[in-house]
Amino acid sequence: MSSRFLLAALATACCLMAAAAAAETFVVVESSAKDVKVGAELAEGAAFTVPDGARVVLVGSSGQVVTLTGPFQGAPKPSGSGEPQSRVLAAVASLVATSGTTVGVSRATGSGWRASATKTAEDVFAIDASDGGDTCLYDASTARMTRDPSAGPGDVTITAMEGSAKAVFTWTRDMAYAPWPKDVPLADEASYLIEQAGRDAAAVAAVHLLHDDPAMTGIQRVVQLKESGCDAQARLLLAIIARNAR
Repeated sequence: MSSRFLLAALATACCLMAAAAAAETFVVVESSAKDVKVGAELAEGAAFTVPDGARVVLVGSSGQVVTLTGPFQGAPKPSGSGEPQSRVLAAVASLVATSGTTVGVSRATGSGWRASATKTAEDVFAIDASDGGDTCLYDASTARMTRDPSAGPGDVTITAMEGSAKAVFTWTRDMAYAPWPKDVPLADEASYLIEQAGRDAAAVAAVHLLHDDPAMTGIQRVVQLKESGCDAQARLLLAIIARNAR
């Protein structure tokens, strides 16, 4: 009897440990609720309040996105599908950690103009001609650029920092985006100098070509961008996901 009891106790303990390990933690990525801070982590079962008229968006460690609209009181429900992943939680939490507001991840996206100009997921993958930085792309053949809309029209000169490829074209006032010039082929882990007429400082864009998997979810792409060093793009994409969450 004692050995049977011991085996049963061990089995129960293992089940409890497995359940605890699978418990889903949530990160707040958008919030208009005064007492629910962006970046806060909520353990599964943790209850909180969303007042009437407020909205809170959470991302779970399984990658699920949960939107709560007030009045709400209780705990977010885990999806029941998908295993919790520490890398998802770590990536999302780090992207919103610098927000420091109750508004959302869009406050931590870097350039204010870029956050305002980025409307779709496709916009996230435009190379920033004004500020440069690490840029992840899935398809170099369809690459395009964007820049600060406050900049006036003028010539833009793009030079590959490895090799001699160079292109000059005119950016007109009504252009929000422009195709990347074919005369300057994009390569993985290569950098490009972008000079604009009327600006003293040039931008440097470092390109990272990623493998595209059509089966990836939006949150999985956010994690991929973060882990590839493209934090600004990861924040922009996360902001779009949160904005469109229902």
